[in-house]
Amino acid sequence: MRVPTNLEPPVGGGQASPGLSQTRRSPGSSTPVHGQRTPRTPGVVPFKPTSKSLSPPFRSGSRDATPVPVRSPTPTSGRGPWLPAEAEDAVSQARKCLTDVEAQFGYSSKQAIHASTELALQLEELRPATAEAGELLQRALEGSKQAYGEQHLNTLRTANNLAVYLDNIGQKDEALQLYRWARDGRLKQLGATHPYTLDSMYNLASFLFYNGQMADAKEEFIRARDGCVECFGWTHTGTLDCTERLVDIYEAEGDMEEAEVHCRELLRRCEDTHPKDHSQTLRALVTLASLLAALGRLPEAEDVHRQAMQRYETALGYDHAKTLELTYSLVEYFTQNQRTEEAEALLRQKLTHCEELFGETSAVAQGYQEDLAILLENAGQVSESEVFFRRVLECRRRTLGPEHEDTLRSASNLAVLLDKENRGEEALELHRMVHRGRTKALGSTHSKTLESSLSLGVCLAENGHLEEAETLLKGLMVELDAQKFGRSHDWVLLCADKLGELATAQGDSWRAEAMFRRSYEARLADSQDAEDTDIANSAYNLAVCLAQQGKDAVAEQYYRKAVEAYSKACGADDPYTLDAVFNLGVCLEDQGRLDEAEKLYKAAADGRARTFGTQHADTLQAESSLMMCRTAIQQAAEAK
Repeated sequence: MRVPTNLEPPVGGGQASPGLSQTRRSPGSSTPVHGQRTPRTPGVVPFKPTSKSLSPPFRSGSRDATPVPVRSPTPTSGRGPWLPAEAEDAVSQARKCLTDVEAQFGYSSKQAIHASTELALQLEELRPATAEAGELLQRALEGSKQAYGEQHLNTLRTANNLAVYLDNIGQKDEALQLYRWARDGRLKQLGATHPYTLDSMYNLASFLFYNGQMADAKEEFIRARDGCVECFGWTHTGTLDCTERLVDIYEAEGDMEEAEVHCRELLRRCEDTHPKDHSQTLRALVTLASLLAALGRLPEAEDVHRQAMQRYETALGYDHAKTLELTYSLVEYFTQNQRTEEAEALLRQKLTHCEELFGETSAVAQGYQEDLAILLENAGQVSESEVFFRRVLECRRRTLGPEHEDTLRSASNLAVLLDKENRGEEALELHRMVHRGRTKALGSTHSKTLESSLSLGVCLAENGHLEEAETLLKGLMVELDAQKFGRSHDWVLLCADKLGELATAQGDSWRAEAMFRRSYEARLADSQDAEDTDIANSAYNLAVCLAQQGKDAVAEQYYRKAVEAYSKACGADDPYTLDAVFNLGVCLEDQGRLDEAEKLYKAAADGRARTFGTQHADTLQAESSLMMCRTAIQQAAEAK
């Protein structure tokens, strides 16, 4: 759906003057920027479908953090994690130990090599990836090679530790070489099922996986998993970790069936080993739901997703980020599958629980109120939606202050509702508030402030504040260009369209042409679809400007592009198709091509009669133009 502007001819009966239609459109989405919602919870975005025919899978957001590569402990380590003060003390003690050992046994002694490794590991515990730790590990490796030889276990342990350090600071090639060296050496010295060998296999496999080398990673994880099974059994954390990574690899490769097999095995083993609320068990549930959805088995996916959501609620609480993420994902799934009542019921249920547990003014309760308001608005329940929007806005004003970003977002959401209800001045007041608040808090060039500038500019234009709108949008266009948003960015295109409409309203067709041509060329370059209605809208607007300047031959080309695209995308009797057909007739008549114009007027009149009825102003306009054209044809024939 396109967004008509204030310049569209009136709807209703009555005589319309024949001639050029003044309809204008703002190409783009059916909702302008000032009608867009800002997600209230960053990062909580439903996972998008892999196929247009399927509803979105249930998993949303990313998995837990990347596993940390396993360091090989020195013989004296094996402690738990240090507290900050203890870590500082441990570093001081390790540094003193190294100094004492160097004085007693020498800088290159085996004791000094061991002490330098210990100090490096303590530094890494305190502050990862420090230059000093890297120098100590490099020293330890060179010393171990000289003291023990390249294949000695002490040398291999130091190589593994240095590989982890280099991996963390981004020296990937050097890290990979050392990972392979440690793995190959331990495999030869200790065998495929020794714990140190399995550590090296897991480290190498993880490195390959997170650097996109999936085939090699899969092979290495399978070897590590099989070794862990033989050494520790199926319920050991090493076995489960390798299996979890294999699920990720099969999913990344698109082999969802194999991923499902491994995921079910992982889930079964986790439930045998861990409590039901263990993080790995919960992750496996979420992953299984996603895989089932990707396979098109949506009822099974929904059931597993609900289990995961309920377990997260029990384990982590209603206000935990992962619980919220899973809830929003399920709401989004219901909404996209026209199960609005279920989505509403779920949101109301969660809202009631959170209000009971945390209070009506808690952040999580306010979030659910706002989401419920948006859902109700989209379902047409505007009155109740407005009540929730206002409740959230007033609560955030009191608790967070009028200039807090959450308060400003709530004001913007309420403004959207008021815009849709044609309560423009109320909406305008809120858009001004949001723009002032973000300009003060974030600065005039922040992306959120720019978005607010565009929203305010569009609202000003649509409520008759043309000069203020033009000043704001001109400045915004300069800033968008300066920040290199690109000619085809949605904000840039909408800004250009609105400036074109404002120039048209002021009778400046030359400036309007420049803006509409900019939009048309940017959309044409960015789209591969010749039937794109956004391109048709831009072509139509450009044609109107050219025709107003008397450039009928050029305008004709753009009218024809608009007619073709509208016909294919919207149908022959769509109002926008009929507008373009009618205006093409005017353009041809002005060029003296009366016979062609007559056919177009006839098509426009018949189409508008079917669409609007015989007494509609647009129908009467087309019939009047048709009669005048036929009269001109008859007069020309008589003159001959």
